[in-house]
Amino acid sequence: WGKAAKLEFYNDEEDKIKHPPYPSKPRRRLTTETEEEYHRRVQEWEAGKPHNVEIKVKGNAMTQKYYVDHLLPIYCQAMKSMRDINDKPWLLQEDSDPSHGMRKRGLAQEYKEACGTQNIVHPAQSPNLNPIEGI
Repeated sequence: WGKAAKLEFYNDEEDKIKHPPYPSKPRRRLTTETEEEYHRRVQEWEAGKPHNVEIKVKGNAMTQKYYVDHLLPIYCQAMKSMRDINDKPWLLQEDSDPSHGMRKRGLAQEYKEACGTQNIVHPAQSPNLNPIEGI
């Protein structure tokens, strides 16, 4: 049986938010600054430091563009190699996730038609309705 070269997992690039570097702690100016002025500057520096806040990106869902660019070519190539080995009709099972292009015509649907891929209609998030089990 055919094998994919490597497993690909979706990772939203927006999850990796980089914060700009914060300036280093101020040094005391021995000749021009008193101890009180230096402590005031350090307090202002500490007050301006960003707080550690956990940022959660809303809507962490795969897009059709990511699906077509990264995952669908692997599936189509695997199905093509399986058709070369065995001339049976090979079907792709996907749920109705918007990135799969099942609900409305988009990039994914056009790519699948160009590859000659047929889909099994499968309800979203329903492992109990898996048509392959029990065969």
